[in-house]
Amino acid sequence: MKKLDKSELEMSSRQIMAIGLSQQEKLKNSHILVIGAGGIGSSLLPYLVSSGIGEITLFESDIIERSNLGRQILFNQEQIGIAKGAATLNFLYDLNPQVKIHWKNERFSIKDLKDSNKRFDMIIEGSDDAKLKFDLSQHSLQNNLDLLIGALSFRQAHIFYQKSSNNHACYRCIFQNLPNLNDLPTCANEGILSSMPGVIGSMMAYLTINLILEKSNESLFYILEGLSWRNKRLIKQKHCPNNNLH
Repeated sequence: MKKLDKSELEMSSRQIMAIGLSQQEKLKNSHILVIGAGGIGSSLLPYLVSSGIGEITLFESDIIERSNLGRQILFNQEQIGIAKGAATLNFLYDLNPQVKIHWKNERFSIKDLKDSNKRFDMIIEGSDDAKLKFDLSQHSLQNNLDLLIGALSFRQAHIFYQKSSNNHACYRCIFQNLPNLNDLPTCANEGILSSMPGVIGSMMAYLTINLILEKSNESLFYILEGLSWRNKRLIKQKHCPNNNLH
């Protein structure tokens, strides 16, 4: 197991007081897969890195646009037109030079996960691709992978943790079948409050750290509507379309 050096001990001193040195070293030796450095990723990634996660694989292929700046706080006006992944790496390495980041300048597909020989401690999906969320849930269910999904709209946002055990609820236990993609709200067609992605990204980082340090015994589902947070206890549904995979 990799040990913390002097600079890491100093940077993480307050967190070590709370969780202990051995738990901080567990974070340093963790490897997280993050899909997207947009609205959710912009808040998620800095907190993962500042919390001491040691290794991150990031898929991000977009270019920074002016319309991103209202909610994607990793970027600034001078970076318009450059790759989001490159700007993200610069920001994160300035924050914590000890982190190891593998940036993939491409859109993520399930094939990337199938072809990888790495075992991730958590897969975090924060893109605007609804089909990918369903596909990732199914793949994670089949391969006993820990998965965290975030989704946003103007009226509501949710976070779903799918426990790696195949005896627990999956994404389709909640939503059943993939909806018509043309009917789904997006930031582009519905708009969104600038702070909403930050709230969800920060919460996902908080959950990731806690789930790495202490695994949950069940799948978790959090919903943000207006000023109200709700969480639901989930069980495997009898009529889930993925039941043949459970």
